Parts: sequence; C-alpha cells; structure tokens
Amino acid sequence: MSTRDSIPKIRTLSSYRRRTVDINVTPANSVEIADLHRYISDVLGDGIASVETVRDVHAKQGFSIWKVEDGKGKTSGVFALLFLNDAGLKALHEDRFDARAPDMAHLADNPQSVVAIFAWCFVLRGKAKAALLKVATWLDLCGWNECPIFTNPVTPQGSRLAEALGFRPVHDPRQSALHAVM
Repeated sequence: MSTRDSIPKIRTLSSYRRRTVDINVTPANSVEIADLHRYISDVLGDGIASVETVRDVHAKQGFSIWKVEDGKGKTSGVFALLFLNDAGLKALHEDRFDARAPDMAHLADNPQSVVAIFAWCFVLRGKAKAALLKVATWLDLCGWNECPIFTNPVTPQGSRLAEALGFRPVHDPRQSALHAVM
C-alpha cells in the first residue's frame, strides 16, 4: 500500500456548500449552558472557561453561544463567539485578553459597539462543520464582515482548523497562541 493510499480523503468546507446538510443552528438559551459546557469539556478537556464564566458571557451577550443539532435534534456541535468592543480589541493587541476568563468590560454591550470578534470555541464534528458557513453568513448579515477575527486554539485539532480557515499567529507562537485571520 502506498503512502498516498493510506491518507484519508479529507472533506473541505466548500463541499458542505454544495450539498444540503441536515443541521439546525440556534442560539443557546440559559437553561442549556451547563449541558453545552459539559459537551465542550468532554471534547476539549479542562483548559476551557468555567461554566460560571460561560453563563456570565451569555448573560451579557445572548447571541454569543450557539448549538448545532443534527436532523434528529441531538447536539452535534457548539460554537461561541465573543463580540469585542474597543477595550477588548486593545486588550488583544496588548496580550492582556484572557480567553478562559474574559473581562466583561471587553465585551460589546450592543451590536453597534462590536469592533472585533474572538472565536471563543468551535466544537464541530462531521456534518456540524457546515455550521461554519452559517456563522459566516450571519456575521455578514449583521454587518460585521469587516471586523477582525481572532482565536486562541487550545488543541492540535483546533490549531489545524484555525489554519485551514485562514488564521495565522499574531505574535511569536512560542509566546502566544493568539491567531487572527490575515
């Protein structure tokens, strides 16, 4: 068997665009936060924000945390975006932004004060990856398509996904995991 035969065919995000994917993407409600946090923790481990922090973010920005369900209503993914104000963007540039415990003063109070987006969490497997296309469309419709987008991958898979989506290190990778779409 050749090396070429042993490499699995990896589906790109554009392939999801070409076919209808049976998923449902909706904002999380406050009752679902604990279960969604557990779902994320099962995949990413302990290096994530606490459930209390996630609840605080959800209370401030009810449009930050989203769940993805398959056609049968079972959770198949979760993603969270932090919508940053000027202070949050400045904290990112000064390497003072703590993704595990974001300062609520760094989060935009309303859609008009959003100046940057932080991809806080993406746990998407299989068909749930098609949710990324819905995220991009939603951000465009909200008028945030010109906002810089940052992330801080916490797993090797997250780093690969970030790179595939166009994220590149902002600083020396040995010093900071901060990435931005460049």
